[in-house]
Amino acid sequence: MPNDRPLRLPFDEWVLPGVRYRSLAGDITAAVLLAAAGVAAWFFADVRAWVLPLDAIDIVWLWPIVAVSVVVALSKRRMPEAAVALAAAQLVAIALASEPLLMLPLVAMVDALYAAMLYASPRGRAIVYACVITAGIVQARPVFSAESVGEVIAVVIAVTLFNGAPLLWGTAVRQRDELLTAEKDRADAIARAAEAERAAAVRAERTEVAGELHDEIAARLTAISLQASAMSSRVDDDPALTRAVTAMRTSSHEALSELHQLIGVLAQDRADDGTAADVPDEPHGRVDGTRAGNADGRPTAHDPQAAMRAQAEAFGVELTLAGDPGTLS
Repeated sequence: MPNDRPLRLPFDEWVLPGVRYRSLAGDITAAVLLAAAGVAAWFFADVRAWVLPLDAIDIVWLWPIVAVSVVVALSKRRMPEAAVALAAAQLVAIALASEPLLMLPLVAMVDALYAAMLYASPRGRAIVYACVITAGIVQARPVFSAESVGEVIAVVIAVTLFNGAPLLWGTAVRQRDELLTAEKDRADAIARAAEAERAAAVRAERTEVAGELHDEIAARLTAISLQASAMSSRVDDDPALTRAVTAMRTSSHEALSELHQLIGVLAQDRADDGTAADVPDEPHGRVDGTRAGNADGRPTAHDPQAAMRAQAEAFGVELTLAGDPGTLS
């Protein structure tokens, strides 16, 4: 029974409820959220103290920071390496000018790193790692002015967390997607193989039925031809009846030939897909050989000569065998 429930995506696939992360709407939503945080920091001091502390930077730098962050959010899917490089350059510039870590550009950097792990090529990811190392070293400059071991540990943990977490998370999501894709491809391959096997089995069964039908009909048609031959030897005084019997015999031979051609076509179709079975070269040989029929229509496979004699007796014809026929196929 099919599952009618809608597909539930992991939580990391959404920016907001109803907005997919891996979409243009997701990029625009992230850019709008960053711009809204910049606007809030401009008008509200409490928000500014948390999102974008500007004590060490002139407030005129607020909008350039917001603009660069918005550009990073909009370009992270199409140009992930460039987005990470731009975000890292902004963080390096801010870290050189200000001691505190500014939250707004840091969030843009985290978003760009996560997206780069999803979209960047292996060579592009090498560029991303270089940008992360460079930005991390500059961000860790407060270590050299720290007054205690606790401050050093706090700075190292913060820098490692903000730069390493999105890398690990994005890598895990990418590997999950690759695994799902591989499993889907494997399931599709299994389904195609099963369908091909089923089609081959159907073709084999049809060809087998056609072969059986060929044997039975060939035997009947050959019997009709033999009976017509026997009748023609007794109706020489009636030309009309002779012509009718001759036409009957000719029609039976033509039907046998057409039947053999049809079975040959079926055999060729099976040979094309590697499932061909042996088909007799001459349909008449089947009446005389392994599929011969006796007087009541039953096959006589083990004694072909006895089968021929039984047919001759049924048709009222005297049968004479000259020479040793050997072992018939």
